[in-house]
Amino acid sequence: MAAILARLWAQVSELPSPLLVVIDGTLIEVGPKAKGATRTSRTRQVWTTEGAKSVPELHIGFKLIWAYAPEVGLPLALAVDGAHADERCFVDELLDQAERVLSGRAKIDLLVIDRGYLSGPGLWPSGPRRVARLGCGAG
Repeated sequence: MAAILARLWAQVSELPSPLLVVIDGTLIEVGPKAKGATRTSRTRQVWTTEGAKSVPELHIGFKLIWAYAPEVGLPLALAVDGAHADERCFVDELLDQAERVLSGRAKIDLLVIDRGYLSGPGLWPSGPRRVARLGCGAG
């Protein structure tokens, strides 16, 4: 995947400086017979006559996690896993891919992540030394 993204990024003549990158993920739901799909359970808030209640929901699918440069309009890195995957574990892998795609033409100056990533296993081993600044979204 990094090779395909690198070819796309090679066509960008001028990269923004500083380079802003956002990491986020989403659930892609598919049918129960899709090869490689896994199950995950999430809760949803519903309002009843007794007030708000949490209702469990079962989802079958994949998790897509990406690093995206909004000023350029292109993804820098992508990862796909089962729906049960912890997105936080992919930060290091995404930063590796992004560095390969950028191939020294630019350095990530600001990495913006959801606040849930802050406690994750993938951010702290290498994230702070790879990016100049870390921003956190309100989730």
